[in-house]
Amino acid sequence: MDVQLCGTFLTGNRLEKILLENSSVLNLNGHRLQNVQAHTFGDSPGFTSTIVRCTLDWTPSDTDLPQSLVIKVLGNQIMTWEKMSKQEIDKLIVQKKQIHKIECSFYDFVELRNFVTLPKCFVKSDWVGDEPGYMIMEDMCDRSHSMSLKHVGHGLNPEQLESVLDFLTSVHAWSANTNQDWKSKIPELSEIEIITNWLVQIGDALRANFPKVKENYPVEFENITVAKFSEVFNHKNFIDFLTVEPVEKYGLPMVLCHGDFHCGNMLFEKTPDGGFGNRLVSVVDWQASYRGCGLVDLARLSIMGLSTSARRELGYGLLKRYIELFNSKIQNEQYKISFEIAKRAYDKIYGFAGFMWAANIPLLNGWIAAMNNTTHEEKQDLEKRLIRYYLDSFSEAREILGI
Repeated sequence: MDVQLCGTFLTGNRLEKILLENSSVLNLNGHRLQNVQAHTFGDSPGFTSTIVRCTLDWTPSDTDLPQSLVIKVLGNQIMTWEKMSKQEIDKLIVQKKQIHKIECSFYDFVELRNFVTLPKCFVKSDWVGDEPGYMIMEDMCDRSHSMSLKHVGHGLNPEQLESVLDFLTSVHAWSANTNQDWKSKIPELSEIEIITNWLVQIGDALRANFPKVKENYPVEFENITVAKFSEVFNHKNFIDFLTVEPVEKYGLPMVLCHGDFHCGNMLFEKTPDGGFGNRLVSVVDWQASYRGCGLVDLARLSIMGLSTSARRELGYGLLKRYIELFNSKIQNEQYKISFEIAKRAYDKIYGFAGFMWAANIPLLNGWIAAMNNTTHEEKQDLEKRLIRYYLDSFSEAREILGI
């Protein structure tokens, strides 16, 4: 009980103290923790957080109490603290506090639970002194599991896609319909510093590696210069378009966007044989949430959630189905979307997104190298497959933008 849980500040004893302090939320009724077993969640380190699944042994034994919990602790497994100055670390901590506050605020939107299923959040804590912020949440692993980076490119099947679209449009429509003040709690994308910095970093990475990338992929990058790429993938213009232009220029509704809407953050029901079912149970990881155009979430779903062949076969069918579901849930006529207007915005959004994923190519090796429970051969195969997938998206983006 004194051992740190997966390298976080938490120990079994510290977790017990936190749970006892919130005993009324969990209905502990005098129960104590006898033992805690923990392991990290997923096959790769979190970009901003460590996610730990804890199996709990209670005394006296009580099956009505949670037998496991998921704990999300702010931290960083990719950036190396030892290589950063104190000033850089302090700045990063401020940025992490912001996205943690965003996610905590999201789980306060109780009304939203009337429309979609979300994991219960039992305890939320801000960053205090040397103790990072954390969230203690319901564990949904017994009835669902998430896809991962390994599934990108394989794509959702039609039934899964329909379930995902239903969830996504329910969140977007709720935010347009509700009287609850969510906009003061969720910032615009340009106000989330850790994301704007990340966009700058991936742009810089591609520019630094551009000659090698163009040499390796001459067909996809034909007639593309580093100057042309930088002109399109300018992080400020990119962010302004994703948040301001679709709303102000095209009149599309401003909604609550997930911000990182891909299969790795989706929980699908388990089939009897342990496979992925067709029904989406929930969506997690809302720390990148922002106020913006819902078509950005849709474009990310298309690029990260569909195989290249399925995406090409669907064409604008995905956008049309999104609009159909969204409009059916909207109460105010002024927020309903027309296909003609949405298509103009979506083309540009999708084009920008394709350029963004091309910019990620130089960073893929580092991400994949950090994956857990994956052999060297599997990592090599995954890197080749993802690069091919990103290049397909980039080619589609070039075609849409006429570049």
